Amino acid sequence: MPLKYRKRTMSTANQDLHHSVRVNLRQLMSEYQLPTKSGKGIGICTTAKLSGIGVGSVQSILKDSGHSPSLRVLFELAQFFGVPVTRLLQAQES
Repeated sequence: MPLKYRKRTMSTANQDLHHSVRVNLRQLMSEYQLPTKSGKGIGICTTAKLSGIGVGSVQSILKDSGHSPSLRVLFELAQFFGVPVTRLLQAQES
């Protein structure tokens, strides 16, 4: 007998929160400047390495709309960028 899979669904509030984290992280990455490079922004691998989290975690936040990052991951990212965790969670104003 084949296993049945249930598709996980998220509430609209959760979808909005995930979208906010994704948008805010992209913005922080694009604004960050490394002292050794003249260009703006850092990539996924550099963000992961410098913040002390896995590359897969950063990729999942940026590319998987259903991914729920742990509080530890959010805290590490916020600490690296020098912002409060709430900065990653807040919705962007239009």
